[in-house]
Amino acid sequence: MIRHLVWLAGPARRERGWKAYYRRYARLAASSPAEFEAWQQTAVAEHLTWAQQTIPYFQARVSAGAPLSAFPILRRQDVQAHAEALRDPTRPLSELLENASGGSTGEPVRVWQDAEYWHADFATEAWLWEWWGLSPSCTKAFLWGNDLSPDEEHWKARLEQRLLGEYCLDVFRVGTDALEAFAKLLERKRPPAIIGYASALELFAAHIQDRGGLAYTPKVVR
Repeated sequence: MIRHLVWLAGPARRERGWKAYYRRYARLAASSPAEFEAWQQTAVAEHLTWAQQTIPYFQARVSAGAPLSAFPILRRQDVQAHAEALRDPTRPLSELLENASGGSTGEPVRVWQDAEYWHADFATEAWLWEWWGLSPSCTKAFLWGNDLSPDEEHWKARLEQRLLGEYCLDVFRVGTDALEAFAKLLERKRPPAIIGYASALELFAAHIQDRGGLAYTPKVVR
């Protein structure tokens, strides 16, 4: 299947370390409730120890060996104001990528991510698609925000998107006509999965309801 080959040669190849995470998630999914709880407790304890010993923000606020309840809840403004103190200082900046939210509610929230984050994220997605009874390379519809106009996107990204069967509605530039055009596109292509911001999905669902429904039923909406 061409689409699956494109998925293997494109997204899956870029996240080379994802398979180890995928196998770990599969083992955890097959474990008993007691086994999963034991793993969870150990993983949380190890992460709290690492955070208290490594991250300046928590070193200044939490004592060694403190339980999860002693860690302060990070609010949006905390992450915005203390981005550097929340970064692992033992990691070279060359190993980290700064990512940010869309900033739709004001100032974007910026966080640091490394390659392992993206490997784990990709593995989670792959495992979830299969758990839902779909291939990770299945056709998908996105109601998402895009800061770039179609002309600004690299042609390779547009080609890969087309070969993967990914149909996107830019919710930053949306109106009734765009919603209806997207609904008709979905009825022609029938992607089994629709993905989007909660607010965008609500808007699209209201349009679908007003028009009398959609001519097919997607398997996953998230």
